[in-house]
Amino acid sequence: MAMTPAAKLSALREEMRKAGVTAFVVLTQDAHNSEYVGKRDMRRAWISGFTGSQGVAVVTVGEGDGGQGDQALLWTDGRYFLQAEKELSPEWTLMRQGLQETPTIPQWLKRNVAGQIGLDPYCVSISFYTSLTDALGATRITLIDPPNLIDRIWPDQPPMASSQCFVQPLQYAGKSVKDKVADVRKKMSEEGELVHGLVVARLDEVAWLLNLRGSDIPYTPVFLGYVVVPVSGSVRVYVNEAKLTDEVKAHLAENDITDILPYDNVVEDVKRISQMFSYLRCYPRPRMWIDPSTNVALHSAIPPEVRLMSHTPIMVMKAVKTGAEIEGTKHAHIRDGAAKSRYLHWLEKTIVTEGKEGLDEVDLADKLQAFRSEMADYVDLSFPSISAVGSNGAIIHYKPEKSAGCKKITRNEMYLIDSGAQYRDGTTDVTRTLHLGTPSQKQKECFTRVLKGHVAVARCIFPATTTGTQLDCLARQHLWEVGLDYLHGTGHGVGSFLCVHEGPIGITTKGNSRAGAVPLQPGMIVSNEPGYYESNEWGIRIENLVTVVKAETRNNFPDSRDYYGFENLTMVPIQKKLIDLDLLTRDEVLYLNDYHDEVRAKLEPYAQRDPDFLAWLHEATLPLPVPPLQTAAPDRPPPTSMYQ
Repeated sequence: MAMTPAAKLSALREEMRKAGVTAFVVLTQDAHNSEYVGKRDMRRAWISGFTGSQGVAVVTVGEGDGGQGDQALLWTDGRYFLQAEKELSPEWTLMRQGLQETPTIPQWLKRNVAGQIGLDPYCVSISFYTSLTDALGATRITLIDPPNLIDRIWPDQPPMASSQCFVQPLQYAGKSVKDKVADVRKKMSEEGELVHGLVVARLDEVAWLLNLRGSDIPYTPVFLGYVVVPVSGSVRVYVNEAKLTDEVKAHLAENDITDILPYDNVVEDVKRISQMFSYLRCYPRPRMWIDPSTNVALHSAIPPEVRLMSHTPIMVMKAVKTGAEIEGTKHAHIRDGAAKSRYLHWLEKTIVTEGKEGLDEVDLADKLQAFRSEMADYVDLSFPSISAVGSNGAIIHYKPEKSAGCKKITRNEMYLIDSGAQYRDGTTDVTRTLHLGTPSQKQKECFTRVLKGHVAVARCIFPATTTGTQLDCLARQHLWEVGLDYLHGTGHGVGSFLCVHEGPIGITTKGNSRAGAVPLQPGMIVSNEPGYYESNEWGIRIENLVTVVKAETRNNFPDSRDYYGFENLTMVPIQKKLIDLDLLTRDEVLYLNDYHDEVRAKLEPYAQRDPDFLAWLHEATLPLPVPPLQTAAPDRPPPTSMYQ
């Protein structure tokens, strides 16, 4: 029999008393700070009932007279307020993160909890831990030894993921493990410190370095493991041996990796190696390099005097794709474009031509997944599909579920579909917005202004060392002209059969973020996805993935430096019905026509056996009328719209 919410809290509080803590903080993260976590690590969802992807739970035990009573609180941001209100039981209080009246977690704990605050050091990042110690002092924090307090009371907790790893062949990876390890060691030697070891804890970095993939985490083809790269000698891999097939073992051995150790040994091993460094009396002492996103348990295993904390060199190396990865990604996007275009054709045929009713957002997302699953080398979705009708499209990270909030598609509302897939040769992420009836003039203007920003980014040429922050305004300029904007970044990095949201690059207004500060380089893949969201009405987003390429320019000022641009990877038509041609320049129209010519040419081979789809594809990619070439550039007129 399932435990009630009250029973779960009662059992947790009993364990808290045994551990001597007055408050226990339950985060969403796993031991690797993954964006998505496996079923075993969904502790916050189990204890609170809230299933959103972002949130922190805090549970307290009454401290007697003058103390705070039993409380259970859930912090989450505005994307999830409605969902949390629906999912939280009466025992819980929703803390609306980001509102002026809502204290942060450290602020609330400082004001309301006098005793010790418990944390699982394996599920807390260094940054979150530091925010607590800065506010409360390190002596107020109790790091609780395994097992996690939730694990002690969760009767039917799923087991640790046990799927087997598999090799990512050189034809897709483009670089051997030996060469990658050599490159990492070169970066270690260039760091300026006496770096003798590198701890690799992020699962996508482990998978990339070893040319291995897995299925332990939803939507991301990775496996649970750690790597320690010494300055010389064998790389140490920490993974449960049952996950390694004979093929994987042979692959590792061929690349001189023979030290395969149990997953749970990593903290003690890192502690032992680091302490050896600290005992040395030479100066400077050898250093152990660790990433700031690593969990507190590993961080604490390294004495401060030998700890070098910085983003690993693997992060940027992985972001710059090999030629084989770019080629594979292009092929994956063509197949994915065929699947999504077949879906768009089916949608128009089903709703407009056949007049079918009753299909809801989940039905639509499932249908798109079915089209993708028919494509060669399809593995899984790359994230939960955002299939949003009408007002749900204004919720940026909306996730449809069969419930009262799940809307049915009609010819009277906008429809936004943001989705992606994992293929053996690449990762995709594409958003299209459409209207199956007659869009309003306001919808057309907003769509066209978003499109103009999308085209501006796609067409831009920029000098080497340019960051995503410097490009972000190109995507927003035509919205800004009429006092509109969107509250998310314009682009994020994307992996190669890895994370759909990959660091360290991005196109964002947040210049102080790492994603906005890392220069764009050829071989990097980034999304181009401006949008606009009319609250409680509809949402618009247009997203392609692009790769950075070297641009040919007439000049290379100064000092013959390189200039870069973008090449489209995504091959899916953009709905022309929503475009206000009066707002487009001649160059913008020519660009869109060229893009649709390329889409048609690359997708036609997938339409030869389906005459209806082929006819739809030709119609969807017909050229827009090109404005006449002006002999003289007119003065730029002031922007005019319904908003003035």
